[in-house]
Amino acid sequence: MLIYRFVDDMQGQHKSADREEFEETAQKLRERFKIKQMATATWILGMRIERDRKAGNIKLSQQVYIDTALERFGLGMCETCTTPEAVGARTEESPALDVPADRQRFMEITGTLMYAAISSRLDIAHAVHYLASNMVAPTVRHMRAAERVLRYLAGTRDVGLLFGNRSSNVNVNCNRSQSTFTSGEPVEAVCAYADADWAGDHADRKSITGWVVKVNGDPISWSSKKQSVVALSTAEAELYAEAAAIQEVLWTRSILEELGMGAGAGSTVYGDNQSAIAISKNGVVSKLTKHVDVKYHFVTDTVESGKVRLQWIRSAEQQADIFTKPLGAQVFLPLRAQLMSR
Repeated sequence: MLIYRFVDDMQGQHKSADREEFEETAQKLRERFKIKQMATATWILGMRIERDRKAGNIKLSQQVYIDTALERFGLGMCETCTTPEAVGARTEESPALDVPADRQRFMEITGTLMYAAISSRLDIAHAVHYLASNMVAPTVRHMRAAERVLRYLAGTRDVGLLFGNRSSNVNVNCNRSQSTFTSGEPVEAVCAYADADWAGDHADRKSITGWVVKVNGDPISWSSKKQSVVALSTAEAELYAEAAAIQEVLWTRSILEELGMGAGAGSTVYGDNQSAIAISKNGVVSKLTKHVDVKYHFVTDTVESGKVRLQWIRSAEQQADIFTKPLGAQVFLPLRAQLMSR
């Protein structure tokens, strides 16, 4: 005799006006499958869901997941730190730091951190990117970096993603500065921040791309990734980052439109390199940029179509900076506050 068992979790939601249609769909599922329809969800895939209906927001966090990870790796009572990465730690010269470390333990820590980084802890995305790039032959330096991320999480267990009405000074225009934009501008549903750390990888001098896409001011996707080619200038590296962010923006807009949710007339991608923005807007091609043919034309064509516009912002306001390199607490904490909330 064969016994089949299917176990899975599925989240369902509906507007108040669509409740009858939702119940009809749920009934059809019950007729076909043996399912249990539970009450309002409080957990999904290791993430805790907290609703504040009065404030109109939802928070996702992974406190239990973090506690389990700390106990698993013997850091349940560890000393905490304020940032996930130490500035200058990767270039510190010390023979003791280059001794091979326990590869199995390092891989387990990195894998555990990776799930948190792609779920609700975008603040450790760059740190995990660095760890994942050293899986083949980790050293004591890499192990210390991995354990530092765990110690950082130990002190920030309750930090998570907050969706909705975060506060009175955070609006749906991707946390725009009121001094930068006119009050008459239309609200846009989708925007992004894109940044690059030129030649950030000291081993092969490839740059690190970082971007975050927001819907109604809340982060819904992000990335910290090494570029596939060596950029010859900061402008070129930033152009690659903008292209990556634009791709995600276009995909997000198409999903919202398919769901019947308007994404506005156009989206803004914020960058802090004026040269890259000038190249994208003005079609300036020179001996310094003509070799970036595909990325260049993709960005310029998208800008000319009106689907995306590029907007310069000060480096201090560049939220994607958190995905490109280790930052000190004075820079890291304000950026995290713009992206996440306790």
